Formats: sequence, C-alpha cells, structure tokens
Amino acid sequence: MRRVLLISLLCLPACAVPPKQVPPKQVPSKANASPRVLHAHEGWVACVAFSPDGKQIATGGDDGALILWNAQSGQQITSVNDHAGGVTAVAFSRDGEWMATGSWDQTLKVRDASGKTLRTLEGHQENITSVIFSPDGKRIVSGSGDDTFRVWGSVSGESIYDRTHDNEYDISSVAVSPDGTLLVSADGDKILKLWDAEDGSPTATMLGHRGAIHSVAFSPDGQYVVSGDGENEIKLWDLARAEELATFTGHQGGVASVRFSPDGSRVFSGSDDRSVRIWDAKTGEVLRILRGAPDEITSIAVSSDGERVAAASNSTVLIWSLQ
Repeated sequence: MRRVLLISLLCLPACAVPPKQVPPKQVPSKANASPRVLHAHEGWVACVAFSPDGKQIATGGDDGALILWNAQSGQQITSVNDHAGGVTAVAFSRDGEWMATGSWDQTLKVRDASGKTLRTLEGHQENITSVIFSPDGKRIVSGSGDDTFRVWGSVSGESIYDRTHDNEYDISSVAVSPDGTLLVSADGDKILKLWDAEDGSPTATMLGHRGAIHSVAFSPDGQYVVSGDGENEIKLWDLARAEELATFTGHQGGVASVRFSPDGSRVFSGSDDRSVRIWDAKTGEVLRILRGAPDEITSIAVSSDGERVAAASNSTVLIWSLQ
C-alpha cells in the first residue's frame, strides 16, 4: 500500500476522555455526492495535496511525475518529471512559496511554487514515504523505508539530524506540530513516537494500534494526534498524557490517509475500501461516506476552507465538494 502524508492543522476539544471504541453510526442520505474525476497519471497516484490557498492541487505518481492542477477547473497547469523513480510524497510550505517531493529514488527535491527544482536532498537509504514542512518553512521532515526520519534545512539542504525507531520497519508517516516544537513518527510495527523537534530527543512512545500505521496528523493546538492503520482503525491520542482517547471503526479496509477539517470538527479518512469517511471528531459518528473511487485510496487532502476533499485512487484523483 502506498502511504503519504499531508497535514491540516486545527483544534480539538480540550477535555480528555477515557479510551473508547466508537462504532459506526447511520450515515445521512446525502453521503454519496458525485466527485469530479481527474485522469491524472500513467500509473498509480501515490500522493495528493492542496496548495494553502486552495487554488492548486499537486499530485505525484508511480510514473515519476509531479503534476500541478487548477483546483477549480481541473485543468493541468504543469507536469515535471525529474525524479528517477515514482513520486511518493508531496507537500507545500505554509506560505505556498515552496514545495517538496519524495521518491522511490531515495531523494527529496525542494521546489518553487511552479514545481521547478531548486535543490536535491540526499541521505536516505530507501524510498521516501512522507514529507512535510515545519510551520515556518525553515525545515523539512522526511520519513523513509530505511527506518529513519530526517530533518533538513530547507535553504541549505543540509541534514540537521536523523532518528530511528530501531526496528526493521519503515517510517511510514511523519508530522510536525503547529507550533513547530514536536514531531510525531509512525511505523509498520504499530508504534507512534513523539520527539522534540529542535534536537530530536524522544519524549513519548504510544502503543495501541493492531496493525501497521500508515498516516498521522497533528491538531493545530498541538494537543492531539490522529492516526490510521492497516487493521481498518483510526485512533485519537491525547499528547499531554501520551494516551489513546478513542478508536473510530467502520472502514472495511486499511486506513491509508487521515486528515482533519480546518475547524477541527471533523476527521477525514481514506481507505482500501474505496471510500472517504468523514467523522465527527468529538463523538466518532460517521457524518458522510464519499464513494466513487475506482480502487483503493492511497492519499487524501482537504482544502484550507474545508469545503473540498481530494483522493488519489489508481491513476485518478477524485474531488468532492462538501457544500
């Protein structure tokens, strides 16, 4: 399964509750809105991201291409193919001026907003699985199949430090807290780890997933993390206590990608079961199910206004309007 991470930053309720199993509930009849379909790549689409202003969508695929799209019209703006392998991860900086892509060729490329490569970062020994900018754009964090994540200087391209989970599993997803002080990394051995973002010192380990973790995301206040795994479950974590708050169940396949809505009221998840589910972040109730994907969903993204969801599935990208 392809796993990629992009982050939406938002708030969740401040009160902690005991860990709970949240069953799926009845879904409103409006759930099956028809998506717009972009026939994106000559092969699987591995990653998708909205630009911060919501005007563009970036996609990366097994064909090695990075494609930028007009998010409103669905028209292709440009295509860049300068990796020596498939593009597995893509991210925008918060100000939208920079992009970063990771690849099976074990490199990261730092780009301008047009997709032009500014510098290539080398150091990982296996494919890149996840990439994200720090909130101030000065650092880039990448996860890899070599069981490490690395923190890089965006301008210098230098590796500042790298850390490992000390097992034989890949680091499948990484995320940065909205204030830039914490990192979270997930792996195929069901482990979540928290780190001090400045020096990479470990702060907590969180256990509870039954399957390999594929995706993680922070809440904007830095108090919560959401994670999705290969055993069809989504977990919500309280970082102050490094404890599980709740488990959301309902997907009929592994959860490949998780995001939050900008207002913090909803959690979005894309799954092998070819659906995107939208959950109430507080209660775990399933609010909507978005269908129409031709195959398993490998990555999802939520626009900055929370009104659009994009999902990668096979060689296509589907875009739903939630208005």
